[in-house]
Amino acid sequence: MVARAGLGGARAGDGRVLLAGGTGASGALASAEWFDPAAGAFTPATFSLHKARTGLRLMPLGDGRFLAAGGTAASGPVAELEVCDGNTCDVVGRLGTARTDLTATLLDSGKVLLAGGTAMAGGSAGLGTMEVLTPSDVVGGRGFHAIGSMATRRHQQVATRLQDGRILVTGGYLELPINTVLRSAEIFDPQTCTFTVTGSMTITRVHHTATLLPNGRVLVAGGTSQDQLNRLDTAELFDPATGAFTALAHPLTSVRESHTATLLNDGRVLLACGVPTAGLGYSITAETFAPDTGLFTATGSLAAGQGRRDHTATLMGDGRVLIVGGYQGGTAPVQTVYAFNPGTNTFSAMPSLPILGRMNHTAGLASDGRVMVAGGRNVWGGDPLATTLCFDPATDTFSAGPSLTVPRVDATATTLLDGGVLLSGGLGAGLWQSSIETYTPAGGWFWSGDMGGSRSYHTATTLANGRVLFAGGTVGNSYSLSTALLWY
Repeated sequence: MVARAGLGGARAGDGRVLLAGGTGASGALASAEWFDPAAGAFTPATFSLHKARTGLRLMPLGDGRFLAAGGTAASGPVAELEVCDGNTCDVVGRLGTARTDLTATLLDSGKVLLAGGTAMAGGSAGLGTMEVLTPSDVVGGRGFHAIGSMATRRHQQVATRLQDGRILVTGGYLELPINTVLRSAEIFDPQTCTFTVTGSMTITRVHHTATLLPNGRVLVAGGTSQDQLNRLDTAELFDPATGAFTALAHPLTSVRESHTATLLNDGRVLLACGVPTAGLGYSITAETFAPDTGLFTATGSLAAGQGRRDHTATLMGDGRVLIVGGYQGGTAPVQTVYAFNPGTNTFSAMPSLPILGRMNHTAGLASDGRVMVAGGRNVWGGDPLATTLCFDPATDTFSAGPSLTVPRVDATATTLLDGGVLLSGGLGAGLWQSSIETYTPAGGWFWSGDMGGSRSYHTATTLANGRVLFAGGTVGNSYSLSTALLWY
């Protein structure tokens, strides 16, 4: 047996006892082991807790799985709930109050009473509160599963779901603080949960866009090839059948970096705003790409002085594209909002964001047709925001939305197959975040899991089977990651 104090223990249906967590010689433990009373022996378990913790409680769920609740990790008392089976432990929920040295009692109703404990490491502040957990509410919940890593560490890459369900990952940076712009690309196969290197792009790119076209190819456009020193007006096409990239003969109508690209309902791609050639400020222009001709065509522009980068562009149910916020220099993010009409190829001013502008926020289309604008900053270098806004295309108005569980800036937003919106990682409350949260119009935002470590500047892509692929990014603001996770 591993020497451990403050461990959790519970009896399985076959008579064995599972021991997990506790404190060892080097601190909190994540390991687990079995004690077999028939053999009088200890055997290491093939799984470990997702988060090392001591002072936890283990409870059998009656189907061979165990619920791990509370405890103390290196960062303090733990709120995460984990379900452990014979192969892995997954975070499936969260206590209302992080607590350690709590009690867990199975009630006649089948629910679990979690009571008391302390909210501080060291146990100086006892809790007089309790909460009741319904195991079925969390056992069927989603969790994170580690999979094979990418071939190359990268952050600020672009991930695009192909028509056959595979995910194309292109470009990005390798490493911080010295960033190397990447030319390589790789493909994730959901059937094998592995990444495979494919053909490289014709030029290194970051802050570019990669958009799936109706013909199955991917349009890769703009960006920069040398850390903002060589902004691009070039584009190329990726052919999934050959795994090769081919440069387009005709360039964009303008140099663009940190722009947006949105597939319109008529099959064209709208490229909007961004950073043009150095010294020319921020772009108010836009253009469309027609896959049948391979040509870029200028469209109407935003109003003079309304150029921007780090904005969001969301295709709404009525076919318009909503352009929200962004940055155009100075300390105040952009407050104005525009909608692009594909029928007229023009932009119309919408009501501005209430109170202040936003940058480095997220925007996602919810199942009720509204656009959920979440987090970001309203001052350059300011604190991340937890507030959200809902834009209703039926009335072209904003209303206040439910607050996030934690403030976030530079998070990743993903629309789920059920119409929910998922936010992950980013910076919030003074810490780089490892948590994710999801939004539904009926229930608002709720905590939905922990990635097991902070991620920012990563990608989160919904697969055809409803799972979400998290790939790359950085740990805090330090080094690039090659690791990947599936959430399901």
